[in-house]
Amino acid sequence: MNFPVWRRFLPPGLLCLLIMLSFVSVPGFDYLSFDEDQVILKNPLITAPLGFEGLLDIFTSLATNQYSPLSILSFWVEYNLFGFNSSISHLINLLLHLICATVVYLLAVEITSHKPAAWLIAAGWALHPIQVETVAWVLERRNLMHALFYFASMLAYMRFQRSGSPGHMRIAVAMMLLSGLAKTLAFIQPLSWLILDFLEKRPLTKDLVKEKFPALLLALALFLTTFLAAQQEFQPGDKSSLNFRAAAGSVVFYSEKTFFPAELSATYELNRLNPGTEGISLAAVLLFFLLFAVAGWCNRAAAAGILFFFVHLAPMSGLVRVGYNFYAALHFMYVPLLGLIAATVALAAKAGHRIRATAVFQYAGFLLVFLLAALSFQQSQIWKNTGTLFEHSLQLDPVNRFARNQLAVYYETAGRNDEASGHFKKLIDEYPDFFGGYYGLARIYSAQGHTDKALEMFAQAVRLNDGRGGILNDYGRLLQRLRRYREAEEAFFKSLELEPGRTALLLRAEARRGRGNYPGATADLTMLIYSQPGNLSYRLARIETLFEAGNWPAVFLDLHALLFAVTRLSPCPEDDFAFIAGHFAGRWHLLLPYSSAVTYFLG
Repeated sequence: MNFPVWRRFLPPGLLCLLIMLSFVSVPGFDYLSFDEDQVILKNPLITAPLGFEGLLDIFTSLATNQYSPLSILSFWVEYNLFGFNSSISHLINLLLHLICATVVYLLAVEITSHKPAAWLIAAGWALHPIQVETVAWVLERRNLMHALFYFASMLAYMRFQRSGSPGHMRIAVAMMLLSGLAKTLAFIQPLSWLILDFLEKRPLTKDLVKEKFPALLLALALFLTTFLAAQQEFQPGDKSSLNFRAAAGSVVFYSEKTFFPAELSATYELNRLNPGTEGISLAAVLLFFLLFAVAGWCNRAAAAGILFFFVHLAPMSGLVRVGYNFYAALHFMYVPLLGLIAATVALAAKAGHRIRATAVFQYAGFLLVFLLAALSFQQSQIWKNTGTLFEHSLQLDPVNRFARNQLAVYYETAGRNDEASGHFKKLIDEYPDFFGGYYGLARIYSAQGHTDKALEMFAQAVRLNDGRGGILNDYGRLLQRLRRYREAEEAFFKSLELEPGRTALLLRAEARRGRGNYPGATADLTMLIYSQPGNLSYRLARIETLFEAGNWPAVFLDLHALLFAVTRLSPCPEDDFAFIAGHFAGRWHLLLPYSSAVTYFLG
């Protein structure tokens, strides 16, 4: 029977409408001080002008613990077209989720050949409250793009299974590559194809492996890239067991949140993990094999779904910890959730068929989807801004260290120092061996002019410092303000040992200049100029230092080099001259040399 065209588009259309209603508030949300400020708003790769050089930098940079050039590329283009606009960023995320949901629906249709069941799978996956974190968190665009191309690759591979066309396989590999450029976890893709082979009852033969050879080479490359990007962030953990207990505990945790999506938080700290949870590892593994065996006996599709869940969750289950010590993060479930939802729908469909109540089960499924949509709308409201996000985390876990520290910093940045101080003090009471509370109070006391209290807090923060150069930089700035230049220089020196960077090097140059160590200051500024030849601020700072030191030949050489760079090499000499004039506006007194200049002029 030939149905009207509109009926073909009705199921995905209704799905997209329901998603838009569930996430209708998201475009009005702010950027978050939860990695977005560092990875997006302060990322020089994103704020670079459009051009081949910027494009090359994006694809060759391993600056963070994830290689995600495709998502950085999207932010780069977005910034150059619209600037930093949180509404645009959230709209793009929502659009990507809508496209993902449509691809999941098409994939489910291919697998089940039953549109109502396929719609329930896609809707259950797209509207589950667990997915709110990925959609509402702008930073997780990498997750959205990764999933979009990952599911598209699975769809192309299913069509290759049916047609045997090399074109479909080439599309599947191309989609895998794009998925890997968004998130290198796409190295798992060949395993998803094997699960589809299991579903289609294709025997494991040499030909089955041979047809996947290009994808296996790509998977190896993506795996090595994952390792290279993340090697600096590996957490030691329990190397002997590769954290199998923690991984098994997280599997149980994610399964629980799938079927009982209550008290969902953005921060599940490792130090807040219930010790008893790790003891259920053996039970969790046995439960997996039991579920797989039962599901396989009852329904091959359900078995494939459970296998898909475990395979795709394993790399993010805490088996190897990378970055901050969270024992769970809900955006890790964006792809694996499809397996549990598909298995649940498959088992429910089988049960409904057996008791001849298919229609009842379908109506119950539709009602459940609407309930999930309502829960997602409610869950999305906590992502409105940094304050609402971490206030919610503290409501669920009042002694969550990370959430309290982030909330206090948010209040401090917003100028709400009384509220920030209260949270920092509470942080010290709850975690006296954690530097964050002392460091926060030190910054507030320093800004308020309470130098004695600030120095006391900085002393504690430096003592408890876990390797952060920023603490020593802020401590050194306060010492500079108090004209304690030698101590400031020592603080910046230690900062450079912990985290070598231009900020600490420039601050050390200022401290050395303040105490009259002009050769040391000049050496630091020279290193900065070599690292960034086009930075006029470094050149001007060195000219000021040389002038103050009375090194007139070097001053004239630097001035000549500066004028040559501006007039002959700069693409916008007018802007550079305006910058130079603005730099010295109201600062001409800084060019007055000390006794060295007087000696020079008076002989």
